[in-house]
Amino acid sequence: MQPTLFRMFDPPARRHFGPRFPYAVVYIDLPDRVWVVAVMHFKQQPGYWSERVK
Repeated sequence: MQPTLFRMFDPPARRHFGPRFPYAVVYIDLPDRVWVVAVMHFKQQPGYWSERVK
């Protein structure tokens, strides 16, 4: 996977949608790793993960 392939969602976080499920992976691409911030459901509590980035 190329982490920079997916668009910025809420900088510095990026989001990748699952192909058949109502979930997205929110992650931050760091120089030495990919940090998964949340696996979020599209219809439930859309911004609950945003405090994790700060």
